[in-house]
Amino acid sequence: MKISPPAVYAYDLTAAEVIDIIHDRHLRNCELLSGPVLMLGFRHDADLLHFRFAFGEDVDFADDFAFVRPSRQDQVRSFLVENEIGSRVTRRELLAVAFWNMDDKVAFDEELYISSLQP
Repeated sequence: MKISPPAVYAYDLTAAEVIDIIHDRHLRNCELLSGPVLMLGFRHDADLLHFRFAFGEDVDFADDFAFVRPSRQDQVRSFLVENEIGSRVTRRELLAVAFWNMDDKVAFDEELYISSLQP
């Protein structure tokens, strides 16, 4: 079953690790995105709420974190500076993988689980 548009997931991996998993598992319905996803962590609920109102559907949210795709990062960085909340927000870049098929997503995650068990 194809997913359109693709589902995008962020991983704390190197590009080489992502490519190795895709190659080793012969995954054909996924790809590494060209730019990293910016993960923002908000210390204050008010900052998170203000950010949600500003970006709403354009950014993905999970708990106190926002995940910003490359196309929106300049706009988000400007917003943080203009609203003087940049010092209260942690930033981290993660690699993102787009999946057009959930079978590939499951296989990718299984490989991560298996390799995390090895010394």
